[in-house]
Amino acid sequence: MKPHILMLCTIAMLGLSGCSAGPHENALIEVNCEDFSGESTVLTRQVDVTVGDTIELWICSNPSTGFEWEEASISEPSILIQTFHEFLPPEDAKPGGAGQEHWTFEAQKSGDCSVSFTYSRPWEGGEKGVWKLSLNVTVS
Repeated sequence: MKPHILMLCTIAMLGLSGCSAGPHENALIEVNCEDFSGESTVLTRQVDVTVGDTIELWICSNPSTGFEWEEASISEPSILIQTFHEFLPPEDAKPGGAGQEHWTFEAQKSGDCSVSFTYSRPWEGGEKGVWKLSLNVTVS
């Protein structure tokens, strides 16, 4: 085989192999405290991902007020699993300042499911469901 034909074949093969498997994508949802202002105490977000993709949720949280986000409730755990959750305090460390909670979920198989979050004061007699967030997730 002539050198220039061999080089073209090699380039073509490298190009094709680079297309065979791309990285999975992340869907990013950010919810600020202001999003819950006024009468908007219940929010819904639609998220469309493919199998293997990750959903990242960043949502404001202020445990210094006694409120916290309860554990995520996933309607179909065979479709979507939670892989991570943490609270990050505010960067400026002002007393009473809101931080953020960070969740990640991974799409396991095709289908539809929802993830529900409730912001409450968890103790007996505490206010329940002051804010609610639902993610409607479609995995293809």
